[in-house]
Amino acid sequence: MKKLLFLITLLITNLVISQKTPTLNVGKRQLALSSLDIKATITGNIATTTYDMLFYNPSSRVLEGELKFPLGESQEISRLALEIQGKLREAVVVEKELGRVAFEGIVRKGVDPALLEKGKGNSYNVRVYPIPANGYKRVVIAYEQELVYKDEAHYYHLPLSFKDELDFFNVSIETSQQKFTPLLIKGDKTMSFSKWENVFRTTLKKEKYIPNKSVLVKMPIALKEEKLVASSNHFYFYKTIKPEEKKRERPNKITIYWDASLSMKSRNTSKEINLLHQYFRNLKNVDVDFLPFSNLINGKEKFKIRNGDWSRLKKRIMSTVYDGGTSYSSLKNMKDNSDVIILFSDGITTLSKSDLAKGIPVFVINSKTKAAHKKLHRIAKNTNGGYLNLNRTSIKEALSILNNIQLQYLGYNSFTKNIEVYRSESSKGLFDFSIAGKNYKQGEKITFFFGYGDKVTQEISVVLKKNVSSDKGIIRRIWAKNKINHLLENKEENKESIINTAVEHSLVTEYTSLIVLEDVQDYITYNIPPPKELLDQYNMIKNNSTKRSVNRSNMGNSSLQPERIEIVEDTKDVEEMIIEVTETDEAEVVALDEIVEVEEEEVVVEDVPFSIVEKLPIYLGCEENLRKEDQKKCFIDKLDEHIKINLNTSLTQGLEIRSNTRILAKFTIDKRGEIINIQVRSQYLILANEVVRVLKMLPRFIPASQRGRSVNVSYILPITMSKSNNPERINLQRPESVIVKANTIELPNNASNRRPNSNSLTESQVVNNSLVKPSYKKYKGSLQVEKRIVNTPYLNALDFFKDKETAYLFYIKQRESYKEVPHYYIDVSDYFNRRFNARIYASRILSNVSELDADNYELLKAYAYKLEERNENTLALFIYKTILELRPEDAQSYRDVALAYQNIGLCQEAFDVLLSIVNNKIYEKNKHRRVFKGMQDIAKQELNILYKKYKDDLDISKAPEGFFEEMTPIDFRTVVDWNHNDTDIDLHVIDPNLEECYYSHTKTEQGGSISRDMTQGFGPECFTLKEAEKGLYYVKIKYFGDRKQKIETPTFMKITIYKNQGKKDESKQVKVIRLTKKDKEEMIAKVKI
Repeated sequence: MKKLLFLITLLITNLVISQKTPTLNVGKRQLALSSLDIKATITGNIATTTYDMLFYNPSSRVLEGELKFPLGESQEISRLALEIQGKLREAVVVEKELGRVAFEGIVRKGVDPALLEKGKGNSYNVRVYPIPANGYKRVVIAYEQELVYKDEAHYYHLPLSFKDELDFFNVSIETSQQKFTPLLIKGDKTMSFSKWENVFRTTLKKEKYIPNKSVLVKMPIALKEEKLVASSNHFYFYKTIKPEEKKRERPNKITIYWDASLSMKSRNTSKEINLLHQYFRNLKNVDVDFLPFSNLINGKEKFKIRNGDWSRLKKRIMSTVYDGGTSYSSLKNMKDNSDVIILFSDGITTLSKSDLAKGIPVFVINSKTKAAHKKLHRIAKNTNGGYLNLNRTSIKEALSILNNIQLQYLGYNSFTKNIEVYRSESSKGLFDFSIAGKNYKQGEKITFFFGYGDKVTQEISVVLKKNVSSDKGIIRRIWAKNKINHLLENKEENKESIINTAVEHSLVTEYTSLIVLEDVQDYITYNIPPPKELLDQYNMIKNNSTKRSVNRSNMGNSSLQPERIEIVEDTKDVEEMIIEVTETDEAEVVALDEIVEVEEEEVVVEDVPFSIVEKLPIYLGCEENLRKEDQKKCFIDKLDEHIKINLNTSLTQGLEIRSNTRILAKFTIDKRGEIINIQVRSQYLILANEVVRVLKMLPRFIPASQRGRSVNVSYILPITMSKSNNPERINLQRPESVIVKANTIELPNNASNRRPNSNSLTESQVVNNSLVKPSYKKYKGSLQVEKRIVNTPYLNALDFFKDKETAYLFYIKQRESYKEVPHYYIDVSDYFNRRFNARIYASRILSNVSELDADNYELLKAYAYKLEERNENTLALFIYKTILELRPEDAQSYRDVALAYQNIGLCQEAFDVLLSIVNNKIYEKNKHRRVFKGMQDIAKQELNILYKKYKDDLDISKAPEGFFEEMTPIDFRTVVDWNHNDTDIDLHVIDPNLEECYYSHTKTEQGGSISRDMTQGFGPECFTLKEAEKGLYYVKIKYFGDRKQKIETPTFMKITIYKNQGKKDESKQVKVIRLTKKDKEEMIAKVKI
């Protein structure tokens, strides 16, 4: 009996961390669950588990939460649904890049969709908003899995570890295609299975209940049992195989790679120690090389195991310090003279690729739930080793894999030409053999081959016949999942096939995600097929839009439904069309008697005019403490910019606009800061609808107020479109006028992108090309460059230690109080670099930033900036490539990679990437990417600089003839970039004449120029001066803030200063600055020319 209890306990231990209960976090605290309904449906060895959760927000404010759900090996998310306006809205699978573009585009208009993405280590998270004040939010999430086989049974585990009481709790488990009655090994004693129509079922319903007892169900099967499930086009075959043991040659020497990165601190060391203890006891005598590693190999130690005594090695393992990111690069370059390599790691490499090509067997051992299981499988498979997931594999099974050559699946034989067959990967090996196929012929026999090496030793044949009318798509999805796993072996080459397969079969992968949108128009805008409940409405609108396009245009064979492209600016040569966005004096339009004054207090009738309201509504990014006049200017400029970025000008194609057309829009900003009551007048319905759409995308404002009370404010926006045959003729009646060339939107030469320009030119000056140098006011502010000395308690505490070793040991203890704070690691790393010149410690501490969240591109950008600052350019290139994989929709990601290539001397690669930015090649596959003309201009300048320096070594055949400009060396050039999306940072440069060059004074008398003002994306902004006068130049930045400044992910800015660029004595300096809300305006550098 005791032995049985021990086996059950051991079994539970191996299963209980296969996955974790989903949690909804608001900041650092979890939001309480009010009710939970769990349904598990098990067919054979395939289980689908659905969590229907109702969260309660007890606070008096609307909250935003993040749903976290790490899954175990072979578990995949299959469903997400969120409650929207009282109804469940199902998520749909989209290409990952399109999903993020749609998500962020819609967020900018103040509406939050939901986006679920798969991160590293088979973890999933999704933002949930809004969670109503004193209200509820319903979330449904489901996952699929193939069950674990142990001891002639399949096991299903449901983790339940809640600490708080739930109002309602319900769980139901159903099994079909099961010969024997399932057994409840662990769970509430009242649960028992009953049979009805070949289905076994158990349920548990409770009120005011704390579900803290996990459920473990055993489903007995006969040894060597096989199962076939076949629909009309797909089949799934499962069989337990117990291969004959074939002993491996006993190793004389073993190399152990021990992952000592920060994320491995949460490993289950006791399981790994237990396995090693049994392994060394069996081997008795063996030599071991022990190599702990994180960002680098942290030394190599030799141990001799005699008579199974490995106490010295065990003590060394138990004393491991876990710190730094994870890189396999140094392991790949190691020359190993061992018989076997054992890698203890979770496979989540943050500083290198996760492949580990070796000429000897590599056994990968993992004890963590969050792990890169598929990558670890591939390492083991490619080296003829084995993958041991200690969460699914018992010590006995693990020892068998270590000591025996594994029976391999070698392929299949079928006479059907188009059949596609893919097996499921499992750490259980062929004990759990399952395979899925597509395009089989009814009644055909398929044979599967197994053996050792290339020698077939066993065959299994099965006749394929349809035996189910409907499998609810599960078999089809398993086949698609297995195919994708096969394609992932060469994921870069197979990216398009992976995306197409995943979208077709609704699978979340590295390249696809699940998205929930609020409005059917959003699905139409981004060409995303909606869920079933919106499909009829979606098709009706699409059909009506197509009919209008046919009736209104004479476009011949052109597309009837032009795809929306969010454009900042483009460069197509088409007939020019001008759109002027002009401010109207609303006092002339709206009568003043709309506000009625009474004796004691003001009663505000609906919609106070913008022109007379006491306190204006504040646009996101405009400072609240500005004067009213400045706030008004900022509001107008931001509104103009929003229209410029989002207006779909392709809709004008085919419209018969002879001279000009006027669009008049009126809308209200209500007491909550939201846009309501949009009214648009236009001769063309398609343009009116487009203006409505763009206005709906406006973000939430800080509401206006009248005598201390929030009020509704009306705003009138006239838009005039006109055609001009002369592209040089620009109407500058208002400096912030927006000029649109069909698919192009741009600003006049000296017009401000966001703010009014006091130096705007007259029309005649532009036409005659006789530019008069504007006068300027000399800069009168402080020129003091303050030293940015970080003064924090944690750095002050380190001052007590005189040497780097004791300071490092103290940091390891101190770290526990700041372990989730990114800038802590950056500050401490800088400290070790500055005070002790301890580069190894400094690099290791800094690399922890990548471990905090391997999918957080903003953190990774900050890390890459610091690597550039320290000239660790090879690793910086890898990080920038990782960011490009995470954010291919951001054009800036390509520029970062190009410059990183150049930093390590790969100039051809840098040239090719920069050229793809300038000639718009990067936008061909995803036309929804935002085009930043300012960034393109800077990339073109950098391309020309690269060409001038290395033209004899470059292949420029892809560039059009006459593309390159004559470049003279540049005496002084400075560029700023930042890591947060949609952040507004302005670059200012003051020259020795005290002339300040910035967004509204873009050219200086001595020839300095500033690039276009970037108020979205990640920058860059650039100042260039080809011939600089001798003297001091001051670099200043103004930080307007961003849409999501967070303590845990602060904004970092990289400033790069070049002197004599293009000359032999060229110099370059990179400086990284952390910005806070206090950094409104600051002098950051002084440069002597």
